[in-house]
Order: sequence, then C-alpha cells, then structure tokens
Amino acid sequence: MEQKDLAQVSQKMTRTEQRINACYQAHPDEFAFGTLEELAALTSTSTASIIRYCRRMGYGGFRAFQEKLREEMRIQVRLPDRIQRQETAEEMSRLRQTVDQNRDCVEQTLAYLTEKQLEQLVQKVADSRRIFVFGMRESLALAHYAYTRLITLRENVFLLGAGYNGMLEPLLDLNEQDLCLFFLFHRYTSQSRRMVKLVKDRGVFLTMVTSPPTEQISPYADLLLCCHVQTQGIKNSYAAPVCLVDYLCSALTALYSGRVLERLQQVEQLLRGSGMVGE
Repeated sequence: MEQKDLAQVSQKMTRTEQRINACYQAHPDEFAFGTLEELAALTSTSTASIIRYCRRMGYGGFRAFQEKLREEMRIQVRLPDRIQRQETAEEMSRLRQTVDQNRDCVEQTLAYLTEKQLEQLVQKVADSRRIFVFGMRESLALAHYAYTRLITLRENVFLLGAGYNGMLEPLLDLNEQDLCLFFLFHRYTSQSRRMVKLVKDRGVFLTMVTSPPTEQISPYADLLLCCHVQTQGIKNSYAAPVCLVDYLCSALTALYSGRVLERLQQVEQLLRGSGMVGE
C-alpha cells in the first residue's frame, strides 16, 4: 500500500488497529512470515483483531495481506538504491514528505495515549522529590531535551549518565520518592535493559517513553507511554516524543503557574547575571 493511502486509512483506524499498524511498521518481517497466533501475541491483541486490521488495509483477509507483503518484500528496493533515488528527488517534495510523516507519527501517537496516563505523568513529575532522565544512543538527545526543559520549570532534575564517562553512583541514592523518565526505543541495547532493571530494583517510579511492541520492557514500567516513531525514511522520527515533552512542560506550567513563574524569573536573573543572555 502506498504511503499516501496508508496515511488516509490510519485516520479511520481504531486504537487496537493503530497499535497493530505501529507493530507492522516496526516488524514487517514478522507480519510477512508469522502465524495469526504469533502476530496476536506480538501486538498484544487477538487473531480477530489482526484479521480486521488486514481488511482495514484493503485486503480480503490475513492470507491475502500476507501474500501481498511477501511479494513486495521480494522486489523491495535495496537501501543503497533507495538512498540514491531520494537524492534525485526535488528538495521541496522531500521536505513535504518529511513533514507529512512526522505529522502522521504525532497523530498516531494520540491514539496510544489516554487522558489518565497523561494526568499521571504530570502529577508524578510535579510531586516527585527528584527527576532522573535517561536515554542512550539516539534517545540520549531526547533525554537531554527533556532535561533542559524540565530543569527550567522545577528543581532537582538530573540527567542520569551511563556508558562512557557516565556516573552510576546516583543510583545508590534513588528511592520511592524519585521518578525516572526513560526514553527507550528499538533496538534495545543490553546496557539499556540493565539500566531499567537497576532502577526498578531501587524501588523508583519508572516512566518509560517507548514504541510498540513493548513486551520486553513493559514489566518494569510503572507508567508506559507509547509513541509512534516509524517512518518510510532512512531513520525513525522522534517528533512524537518531543511533542510529549513539550506537552508535559505546558501542563506543568498550567498546573503550578505561580511556582513555575517564580522559578522562571530566577532562571532569567541567573542567565542575565552570568552574561549568557543580553539585556
């Protein structure tokens, strides 16, 4: 199915179908060669939901969907050829495609999140003694983005290090009054999985921003926030988790406007006094 058609169809999908679609985008091989029962387990849905998803995609059923997918995979363009083909595209066309795919990621993410989850996220970030933010590889950029936003709104926000030059000693002081905000996307590294377990063993409330499927890490998360990040480009899009961080900051400001305003004024005075911003 063409990307334009997929975007149109996804707008009419139920939440269950959105979850299946995100899993399909991330794991096309499993959908091409797995059984109905295996795909139901992979997507945490049912075989009937998989069949309904295939029909939503315009096929008579699961068998027709799988046969078409296998055929497409046999003639799939190799990655180097795809890169070369993109190099010849007009720049504005490429920009429009990128914007559309990022917008689609954000809109599909809305189908994953519930109002209860978002309220719990805001309340935990507001009430926790300390906030520790963590991410590895590309997710480190998301963690740093969240850290720089949250530290301007409240006190005691820290970037939890790992790996080269990372300091793990702060883990010793973590307890149930703290909150860890993890950005963790496929493919998980063994080190990131160990960090999840280490934090959970300290009794910390663990909020995880990730993408489906989540079976490997969901047992460790007290609050699981799924984002759609899969695109047809060379790399995934993190527009949705960035929007989630921006929402969190906006909601915190609305909830504790007086406290946040006072801190922002202090930050402004600090920046001006340091000479880092102009008068």
